[in-house]
Amino acid sequence: MDRIQLDFSSNLATPINFGLIENQKKYWATHFYSVLQCLRYHVNMRYPGKHFERMGNPDWTLAILRGDAEPNFFSNIIDYLNNWGLQYFIVNFLNSRRAAPLADDLIERIKDIYNVDTPHWLTEREFRMAGSDSALSSGLGLAFGRVFPQKLLDELPDKKKIIKNSDLCLILSEPGSETEKVGIFGEVEGVHGYKLSQADYYDTSKYYSIFSIGVYTEKGSGLYAENITLNGVTRIVYKFQADHHVARDFSYTLSWFHNLFHQTPRGRTECRDDDFNFLLNFIGENWHTPISEVLFRLRQFFDSDDTVNSFGVSPIITSLQAT
Repeated sequence: MDRIQLDFSSNLATPINFGLIENQKKYWATHFYSVLQCLRYHVNMRYPGKHFERMGNPDWTLAILRGDAEPNFFSNIIDYLNNWGLQYFIVNFLNSRRAAPLADDLIERIKDIYNVDTPHWLTEREFRMAGSDSALSSGLGLAFGRVFPQKLLDELPDKKKIIKNSDLCLILSEPGSETEKVGIFGEVEGVHGYKLSQADYYDTSKYYSIFSIGVYTEKGSGLYAENITLNGVTRIVYKFQADHHVARDFSYTLSWFHNLFHQTPRGRTECRDDDFNFLLNFIGENWHTPISEVLFRLRQFFDSDDTVNSFGVSPIITSLQAT
């Protein structure tokens, strides 16, 4: 195996700092929302996956999910949620102003690597779910015209194949333009971040993913960015160390969902964090509410000045020039 170890403590690695969390409720709501998105839309999940859709009830409730599932179902899927669920969180998070340091850094690195001198389509951005394993990727091919870069070494992009095999897509566009939109593809590894530094990870189906975001099981609480060259292609890697609050807080949220499904909202443990406890109570109050409505209501906790469009199947467009 051709494994390249990244030295993120070197001068080549750039630390990324998100700053203080100004709105705890909004921040935690993003985690809650992403967990529920994964439960509803991730089709490769053994359960629930497409289970309720096959039963004729695609708009199930959390109460129905708990009643239908085996008693320990959440314990059986929590490792998958730590990986796949983080993809949903990363997409939602990157579409917020709080994640601008990472998104801005990514775009600057793309411009530098491919000698792009602020073209007209570098004005608006949105991140979308990609991959055949998520229902949220449906229609992604209609959201942009061409894949960027237009060529990697001697490889030309196969748009359908790239959408199918990638995890997320960054769409850059000109305001109001329906013709000049490009899609740039990347990967997310919530558990096995070390794979992102291996050349064979990108050999075939993921070849056109030029950026990646992963959680690395090592001590530290930082987020670092570095350009690495694998098999002649320069890729941008973002590394969350194990104790970074993004990785830690998503796992923390999953532990509380495990508590909810194991104990039910009535029997759950009380949380000492007021904002987090507010959202736990929200889930309890909506235990019998259709999942589409729960997701819609969770979106209301996001400030209007943080997004231009709504979370969910309709993505957010955020101005690159916003401060």
